[in-house]
Amino acid sequence: WLHTGAADPKNDGVRIAKRVKRLRDDKLTELYIEEPYPTVERMEEIAKDVGAPDYKKIESFFVNMRLKHQERHQ
Repeated sequence: WLHTGAADPKNDGVRIAKRVKRLRDDKLTELYIEEPYPTVERMEEIAKDVGAPDYKKIESFFVNMRLKHQERHQ
């Protein structure tokens, strides 16, 4: 095996995708902490900001965060 110093592009793509997802989730978590019940209009704005296909994806994230919060405090 000869190491040429070149990175495997497939692994780089996976690593980058994971980092992007982590950054997006961090941003959504911060937004959830600020306002756990955003309006549909606000979720539409957030969807555009994070590149989600529509506000329903953001709504799902917020619902799941609320459920996790409830589970921890039962």
